Amino acid sequence: MSLSDPSRGFRIPTPPASPVGLGAVEIPGPSTNGSQFFIWRGDLKLPHQYTILGEVVSAMEAVDAIAALPTDAQDRPRREAVISKVSVATA
Repeated sequence: MSLSDPSRGFRIPTPPASPVGLGAVEIPGPSTNGSQFFIWRGDLKLPHQYTILGEVVSAMEAVDAIAALPTDAQDRPRREAVISKVSVATA
């Protein structure tokens, strides 16, 4: 299985199950001007319209704390959740 963005002509291979802590962005389709960033919290298959950006390698407790915030009827946090600092590491 692979992720793809036909409008940009690339494919990214994905594992059968997406590991916890995987960072991804949704590709809503060509000619759109929006996207959503996600940090995967379940050992489930990532939907095909997502592009993998990386993974959380430390401080997963911060992700869990954000996920534990109370949400409204549309499953949005009732108060703003902000990740104010990110460090990028290469393999």
